[in-house]
Amino acid sequence: MRFVQIARDRFERKELVHDPASSAPRDALEFIVRSYGGRPPLPQRAPPSKTALTRLIGAKRRRAMACDLGLPPLELLKLKLAGFTAWPLPLKDNYLTAPPLNPAQRARLSGLDANTEFEKALAAILPGKFPWLHLEGRAEYEAAVESGALAAPAVLISTDGWHFNEAFKTVAGSFAERGTRLVAIQHGGGYGLYARIWQETLERSVADSYWCLGWSGLDGDKRLRDVPAPSLSAAPNEGAPGEGLLLVGNDQPRCRYGFQSQAQAESFGSYLEDRDVFLSELGELRGRCAVRLSKNDLGWDQSARLSQRFPEVKLETAAGPLHQRLRRSALTIIDHPSTSLLEALALDRPTLMFWRPDVWDCRPSAAPLLDGLRRAGVLFDEPRAAARATAEAWFHPQVWWSRREVRAAVLAFRSQMAFSSPIWRKRWAHALKAEIAAARDVK
Repeated sequence: MRFVQIARDRFERKELVHDPASSAPRDALEFIVRSYGGRPPLPQRAPPSKTALTRLIGAKRRRAMACDLGLPPLELLKLKLAGFTAWPLPLKDNYLTAPPLNPAQRARLSGLDANTEFEKALAAILPGKFPWLHLEGRAEYEAAVESGALAAPAVLISTDGWHFNEAFKTVAGSFAERGTRLVAIQHGGGYGLYARIWQETLERSVADSYWCLGWSGLDGDKRLRDVPAPSLSAAPNEGAPGEGLLLVGNDQPRCRYGFQSQAQAESFGSYLEDRDVFLSELGELRGRCAVRLSKNDLGWDQSARLSQRFPEVKLETAAGPLHQRLRRSALTIIDHPSTSLLEALALDRPTLMFWRPDVWDCRPSAAPLLDGLRRAGVLFDEPRAAARATAEAWFHPQVWWSRREVRAAVLAFRSQMAFSSPIWRKRWAHALKAEIAAARDVK
């Protein structure tokens, strides 16, 4: 979902080219925009001055560099004051004129080994759809971002750059060839939980070390390091109990752009039906219920659907951070195991969950944690049982949330899937020092 949001936002800012006349997309983001279609071509921007980045960073070797950590400037400053010594690497994507496609190079892509039906289908489209930035334009792009002119640091760390920043990926590859230790950081829910999640697979495949939110002990990969999430580390349960019932919704693209354990494309219709069943079973409680929808509907017409079927339910469009809205709710319902679930549990607000385990299938290592939530009456596999539990918990949400079996199950899940800490900056600084030491040992 975040991948599609980034693509859409960059297109609206006219930073993403969409040229239907070209036979090959520039990169993965443009490929997604093409999938949605109906967009006019946009002019490409000239790349920045070739020496600008070298002058800014210099040729001095740094112990650590960081790019795209997903934190606002003030938080980056506080992080540095806490001892996080990574030098900022301000890499932004460069825009080149699309070069002529090389038929000989592309023909070689069709000769890749393909055994399964899916592999054969993929091999058939690669010659025409493989991004030109990584084939015909690769040499020019590497020169444009001056990847070879920058001194490689001991450690390079990023949260979002592994997916969304072509300049960062180019520089990271150059640094890795010169011995830099690459560190990737988990940036959302589903990691360590879903049976299949392509973002985690990609990030872990390129990283020498991977910072996750508490589930390193469930995996067995020695490269994993538990660190708290900044977005989950706000003080929990501040203020008086909230009012009303809040159901936090989900959205997914109508066109499948990746394969993972989520309700996507054809299975998202079942997700919407389950939500309708849940609301139907709530009865009079619907008048106390609000549903929070994404700002971008992605073609599902969720607002119209809910308004027609449940006019008494209040509809909200996501505005502002979710944690602020969660604090104003007496009881929160989460119908998908994603980032919103982690935020609700980190705030320690009364939260009840339901989703289909055959759609949102999770890896065996997480099964004991999920089973604990089921036994405690916090997680349900179908919407009717969840609605009945909601009606029971509604009269005294805090009393229900304080039950011994509920507390034990929630705390067990939270400690291994939603690691948070009021001193997260110091923990990050300590983790970075350990990465620098590990890089030194390799040398």
